[in-house]
Amino acid sequence: MSGNKPSTTRGKPINTATRGRTPAKARPTPRRPAAGRRRPAQRRRRLWVIGLLAAVALAVGGWIVSRPGGEAASGVAPFVGGDLHSMVVDPSDPARLWVGGHGGAAASTDGGRTWTQVASLAGADPMGWEIDPKDPSRHYLGGHPGFQVSTDGGRTFTMRNQGLPATDVHGLGHDPASGRLYAAVVGRGLLASDDQGATWTVVNPAVQTMGPILIGPKDPRTLYLSDMQNLLRSPDGGRSWQRLGAIPGAMWIARSADGATFLAAAGGQVLKSSDAGRTFAATGPAPTAVAAVALADRTGQRLYAAGLDGKRAVVFRSDDGGARWQRTTTG
Repeated sequence: MSGNKPSTTRGKPINTATRGRTPAKARPTPRRPAAGRRRPAQRRRRLWVIGLLAAVALAVGGWIVSRPGGEAASGVAPFVGGDLHSMVVDPSDPARLWVGGHGGAAASTDGGRTWTQVASLAGADPMGWEIDPKDPSRHYLGGHPGFQVSTDGGRTFTMRNQGLPATDVHGLGHDPASGRLYAAVVGRGLLASDDQGATWTVVNPAVQTMGPILIGPKDPRTLYLSDMQNLLRSPDGGRSWQRLGAIPGAMWIARSADGATFLAAAGGQVLKSSDAGRTFAATGPAPTAVAAVALADRTGQRLYAAGLDGKRAVVFRSDDGGARWQRTTTG
């Protein structure tokens, strides 16, 4: 064979003179990033956006948890505003309790460790709160906006002011035997209703109180309330009153089911009476500046007390009649 033929690959000639060298004008073909891989700048931008969205979500979530009317997270103290005016315990379950103040109210189902805000009571300032012992799903409540009722165990409340001559309800009571309701209305005195609040009649125009109007356990005509100086007792359904023990400054009182034990949040202390309200004495060292108290059993041994920490309530419990207290609110 005469001469050498150029080598070929797949039918294309190879220039052996330039084998192993890159031509001067040759440019490498740009390589696209493999699937799933991004350039560093793109990755940085993507991570920055993800971080920003996460921060916004966290901020919004925190606002939802802590805002009045929202749901309180585990360990977060309940929002009540700048004043704390009420505390009640479910008569059928001592672990279920509520606190209320000028800015809102909250409920606990575990003895005060965790709380859920009651959205329909935002700004309601509960100053009188009664739970029907025959039907604990029914709650009756009085406050600045007026008279409210819950039929779902205190989860939601509905305003019922149609029969009231005025709506600033500072005190409330309920007789479970007859169903009669009592309301202390600013400028109108003590009123009574026998039709679930559809109509009200004046019992005593001079009576003014703030907090519970308690019904005697044996005689429904026997009423108790605080005039913020003394515990008062009425033997005739609120028409006349007599002074019992001194409870200066008390805006919230409570009574055991048998009527033997009374509590009062007075002067920041928990005052207790074991002689049906005739005399009062301070319990063990007050856990905080107490504004509301409650009894959780018939014996008067399990007690609750609540005070303020800023605009949130802190709750304490005693299992020995008030000799010692322990904080239940963990937040």
